[in-house]
Amino acid sequence: MYENSAEEWRDLTENYRSMSDGQLLELADGFADLRPTAQQALRNELKSRKLGDPQSKDWNPRSRDPLVPTEVQDGDEAGVEFTWKTPLCDCESREEAWQIGEVLRRSKIDSWLDGQGGSMNAGLRVLVAADQLEDAQRIIANPIPADIVEESRTTAPEFDVPVCPKCGTADPLLVDVDPVNTWECENCGAEWTDPA
Repeated sequence: MYENSAEEWRDLTENYRSMSDGQLLELADGFADLRPTAQQALRNELKSRKLGDPQSKDWNPRSRDPLVPTEVQDGDEAGVEFTWKTPLCDCESREEAWQIGEVLRRSKIDSWLDGQGGSMNAGLRVLVAADQLEDAQRIIANPIPADIVEESRTTAPEFDVPVCPKCGTADPLLVDVDPVNTWECENCGAEWTDPA
């Protein structure tokens, strides 16, 4: 777990910058499930790539998804089912799903959380890439490491979103994190950095 929210912010920002547009949009599909710090970092990265804002009323990540064929994006073809993701397991809680996802992430296996769960009583479902299914099954057959269980139960401190020191507008754009956070106000154009 992170010692402070600034450390978490930097780590999330660097992680999101390393993702492809498709991965970001996939993550944004579950935007409401993210912690506030992760939501803000994701919004900044989506905005910087001009992929939209998941908090806007007309947000639809699927309409921007590069994995969905253009004819489906334009609404000319009804529902296309992709088979590159496959169910790994059903979970009874978000905590359990997060723990499994973290074990898989540490093992370099891509995973996604499906809130539908396949049926009304199944809860949440963890999905993995079809070509990684057997490896993922072997990994989750082992007990969850104690540090992951402990981390899943730790509450992160709230991240205070900065406001522009010039005009007071909330929700500035994070433009750099090295060596400290550099912010830009989209309203007045002011730039500033966090104290070291």
